[in-house]
Amino acid sequence: MNDPLISVIIPVYKAEGYLERCVGSIRNQNYRNLEIILVDDGSPDESGAMCDRFAQEDSRIRVLHEKNGGPASARNAGLNAMTGEYVAFVDSDDDIIPDMFRNLYDLCMEHQADVACCNTIKVNDQGPCGYFNDNLNDFLILNKKEAVRELMENYRVTDSLWDKLYHKRIFEGLRMLEGVLYEDFDILCQCMHRADRVVYTGKPMYHYYLSQNSVMRSAFKAKQFDIMEMSRKRLAFLQQEYPEFMDVAYSKHVELGFEMLYRSRVARDCKEIRKELDRELRRILKDHPNLPMTRNNRIKVFFFRMGLPVFLAFVSVYYRIKGTQR
Repeated sequence: MNDPLISVIIPVYKAEGYLERCVGSIRNQNYRNLEIILVDDGSPDESGAMCDRFAQEDSRIRVLHEKNGGPASARNAGLNAMTGEYVAFVDSDDDIIPDMFRNLYDLCMEHQADVACCNTIKVNDQGPCGYFNDNLNDFLILNKKEAVRELMENYRVTDSLWDKLYHKRIFEGLRMLEGVLYEDFDILCQCMHRADRVVYTGKPMYHYYLSQNSVMRSAFKAKQFDIMEMSRKRLAFLQQEYPEFMDVAYSKHVELGFEMLYRSRVARDCKEIRKELDRELRRILKDHPNLPMTRNNRIKVFFFRMGLPVFLAFVSVYYRIKGTQR
């Protein structure tokens, strides 16, 4: 039996420094039946020309030149153009091991899964520096309800689009919200809900590069609060479809809100947004006093209830002691 076509969608913007590495890792896959869709998101550098050159070198590559609309818009354009039975996403500053798609497709076939997920290798300027999940032998077969719950736990089934292979039906009539950051944070919950079965392997197959220019590691901008709106959308979806998970979801929302309060602490243009988020988190903690939380997050809640300045002072000391780079 011939392998079905896998469409690989890569949004491209200001990627000239690493695009060749990324695309090369996909062209070199031992799963050969690929449709590689490079979506030039109006990039002002040489990325668009590089995409055209790659297409001349490899007939499996298609290039879409789009007006700049952000990664969600680029991914949606790729979804609209794809013809594969399966679809995967790779970010243009990352790369993948040579047998990633072969392994994920075989997992889908073996376990009759609609989505296959893998572990991720973190890479910094010195090279590989860890894994998203340190248990490389982890293996899960999940129904949709279990997959949504695992997504809430968020260290094996992650809320990132790119460490997975999806059957095309997962995205039928489903597209990402454009014009916002962290669009995958919202859509992944719906993807898991649409899957009859999800399989996860702890084998690390995706290289995630810790760029200093990434959204989460760059100077804080008000736009980064989009992640809270995506989390609210996810809360609304879960309230409708999985109300039994709301305590876990609220706990995740509070944890994320704490991170945003801390990261935005010196951003003067975020003062009003920060005040509203502070009020929102206090309402949640008042209405849901027994949320399931780690010990560290319970300690953060204790200091948060003493006031935002006390909370920020504590978290600053906490991260300094932990040696966490923020």
